[in-house]
Amino acid sequence: GGVASLHPIYSGDESLELEVDPRVEGEWITPNAKPGSPPEGEWRISAPVGNVPSYKVVVKNDHDVRHFNVRLLSIEGLRFFDAEFEGWEDEKASVTRGELPFVVSTHVLGRVWVEDDLIRLTFLRENWPVEHLHRTDWIHFSERLADSTILTEQTEALRATLLRAAQVPEAWDVAYLCRPGPECSVRA
Repeated sequence: GGVASLHPIYSGDESLELEVDPRVEGEWITPNAKPGSPPEGEWRISAPVGNVPSYKVVVKNDHDVRHFNVRLLSIEGLRFFDAEFEGWEDEKASVTRGELPFVVSTHVLGRVWVEDDLIRLTFLRENWPVEHLHRTDWIHFSERLADSTILTEQTEALRATLLRAAQVPEAWDVAYLCRPGPECSVRA
């Protein structure tokens, strides 16, 4: 969910360091709004491998499986995530980043708070850039299935936008992940 960006908030060539938080690793579920109902999604977050600390995240729901490369970093004391789309699959087809020349990898950006058995994620609301940014910093288009807003700002300007939005609670949609268990809906 949320607004996507053509550019990352971490470019690899600056003073910001990527963070590793072992508490995010493992199995998570997206609680259903109705307690006692099955989860709306299952998440698997794998530990970083190699010298660039990024997490491999697989999100499964009733219809498909999505793959992301996720980085955590703090900007001015606020923790953000940058989830880069890696691939998608369902029972009929699959697409991976780089497989097709017209598929552009985008980044879903937001804030993240981690506890031992709960992750709180916030995603920039779809209408916030349209209402608060200069017209050249975003693209909005409507498709048959959904409206989409894509941020076009370069990395530095994108960080400034996220920091500004972080001060406005109404700019964000909230989602929760929790460890599998019967009390998940109650905790979220």
